Amino acid sequence: MRNGFSGVQAEVNFRKRVYGSASYDADIEAHSSDEAFKRYCVLRDELNQRLPLLEGLSLAERDRAWEEIVQDSRLPSLLKSTALRSVNRAKYEAIIEFHASALREAMHEERQGVCRIYSEPAISLRPADKIELRKEVLNAVMSDVYGSLGFKVFRKKKGVNSYVKPVAMDLAIIVEPDVVALQQKHAENFVVPPTVYWPLMMLEIFCYLGPASRKTEHESIIIAAGGECVASWRRNRYDDTRSLEAMVRADALWYELTLAPFEQHLSEHYGGASG
Repeated sequence: MRNGFSGVQAEVNFRKRVYGSASYDADIEAHSSDEAFKRYCVLRDELNQRLPLLEGLSLAERDRAWEEIVQDSRLPSLLKSTALRSVNRAKYEAIIEFHASALREAMHEERQGVCRIYSEPAISLRPADKIELRKEVLNAVMSDVYGSLGFKVFRKKKGVNSYVKPVAMDLAIIVEPDVVALQQKHAENFVVPPTVYWPLMMLEIFCYLGPASRKTEHESIIIAAGGECVASWRRNRYDDTRSLEAMVRADALWYELTLAPFEQHLSEHYGGASG
């Protein structure tokens, strides 16, 4: 968030205002360990059983249920959003719309601050005829950001580059986009409600630790951020040339903050890079 990703901070602030101050922390805690995730699943199952009852409440009962849900510090915000939508969909959508303009502005400010290659106006990448442009943008930005981090092109698959960085003897970090997702033609068919401020198209950039000579992903360990962390969302969502550039730069920043500090340890432990 201190590196120009103002949209992340805006989303965290939004969650705390709407769902309660502890809700975002509960999202992160829910995926911090196996035991925490089991507790999350219990809460989720209990909530799913309550949803049909919530939808049948009177107006006064719905108001009371709304306050109870917001004040329930056990519930992560993702579960609260589902419950609040069931209690009073119109009220929930009005709250989202009230905050949406500020969130969209934060996203715009974010792209102004982090995008270096693709300028305004942004070009939509949702239509099927923009698949080749998606690849062009992805390759250009990945070359810029991962090249500056010491990565080199590893291989090209269907026109999309993946990158490798040796860290020890036949041990490397490999960064590889999901080419199948990048080539989806139905992306243009997304129905975007007026309140949406977050990009809807999904693209994973996988990060592997394993042999530099690997033939398949099964020979490596995949490294990923927690899915409920708002910051991790920025690493796999886009819908135009600007948001795709921001997405790739967010992914590279995640690598810098979480994996790069361990490269020296891996090199020392496993005998140095193989070149």
